[in-house]
Amino acid sequence: MTAVADLDELAATLGALARRLGQSLPAAVPPPSPAWVLELGPRRLLPPGCGAIALSQQDVTVLHVLMAEPERIVSRQQIVQSLGEDFLSCDQRRLDTQISRLRRKAEQATGTTLPINTARNAGYRFYADAQVRP
Repeated sequence: MTAVADLDELAATLGALARRLGQSLPAAVPPPSPAWVLELGPRRLLPPGCGAIALSQQDVTVLHVLMAEPERIVSRQQIVQSLGEDFLSCDQRRLDTQISRLRRKAEQATGTTLPINTARNAGYRFYADAQVRP
């Protein structure tokens, strides 16, 4: 005799049993997402599944600082200093404008949102997989 089970019902039953026992079931591991690639030499950004975006030197510098350590908040001071500016005398709105231009450039060129979060009063964070190439 062959038993037939509905997989959704089986998953729900196992989930309920695990909750009762105070355990969690291993979550399905999502496939790795493709990385955003910053090419320093040709000064371009390669979003996953999209064409290259030409960048200015300032764009490259800002993205290089952010993409060197994805998921880490990079302070506004670190970004401004990487641009060769003095943090105390620099107009902070220039950095906000730079990030806004980068976001708009990526959106217009590819229809893709640039994965940069603003960490209020702290800096910015690149929150996707990233690679930096010479």
